[in-house]
Amino acid sequence: MATSLSKYLIGNCVMPSSPNICPKSYQGLQFYGNGILDNICIKNYVQSDNVIKNESLSINPDWTPDILFMTVFNHTTNSANVFGLTQSQTKFNISRQEVGSDVVKTVGILEPNITSFLDYLCESGKYYNYLIQAQNDTQLSDFIISDVIKTDFFGVYLLNASDIDNYTNNDDLECFKLDSNCTVAAVSNNADITEFNNFTKFSNYFIGDKNYLSGSVVSMLTYWDGDDEITWSKEHLEDFRKLINNGQEKIMKFKNGKIIRIVTFNSNTESMSYVYEDIQNQPVDVTFGFRECREV
Repeated sequence: MATSLSKYLIGNCVMPSSPNICPKSYQGLQFYGNGILDNICIKNYVQSDNVIKNESLSINPDWTPDILFMTVFNHTTNSANVFGLTQSQTKFNISRQEVGSDVVKTVGILEPNITSFLDYLCESGKYYNYLIQAQNDTQLSDFIISDVIKTDFFGVYLLNASDIDNYTNNDDLECFKLDSNCTVAAVSNNADITEFNNFTKFSNYFIGDKNYLSGSVVSMLTYWDGDDEITWSKEHLEDFRKLINNGQEKIMKFKNGKIIRIVTFNSNTESMSYVYEDIQNQPVDVTFGFRECREV
């Protein structure tokens, strides 16, 4: 097991309590020594200590029948170890921190068997670190800190806010991407200003706290199919129509990366009526209105 600090790390295989039932299975693998794991390879033969110390996984070995397990961390985390817990973890806490900021925001609280997570609330063009902590009822582990990640995406994204409000695993949410001839039109900044007329040259004004965006989006409604082809369908349009009109708050990402929390409404009913027509030969244009409703 190669590490960036010590070149190797020796593991101790723990056999199950009834080895005669399943002699080739293991309950776990425990690593000794502090280091940064970047590769793990488990082989099905015995080597001397000298051979192990001279072996490096800086280049992945070929996948041969004697290799039982092999994984690479691809330098995406500064550690694959969990320190600071004396009992098994029950959750994983995932937080995001923009580079240069002191603000750390929780973006996910996951069950211990979850192995992936998508952060739908990161803004485009930002530099982030992700901080992962294992936790149980009484303890939090030390942070596992990711490398700096620069976010980059294009198009307008729309999904239900309730799907990500509970910090649960969300790598299979319904998320609509609008990027074919997409235009965010007539965006207005709505402020709260009241004018009071008096007998002087200028009126007096009271400026309230309202400060929200509103506007509309026009786009072809397409999506990528399993063969990496752009396509469209009546079913996809019907699902989009239900999303627009479901009365729930939504998260919208602008093409420039800004994220707002909105309510949506159908500002052009004709664009939705094509769900009942034959649309096999031409993508459908859809239009919907939005109004910012509160902070993300």
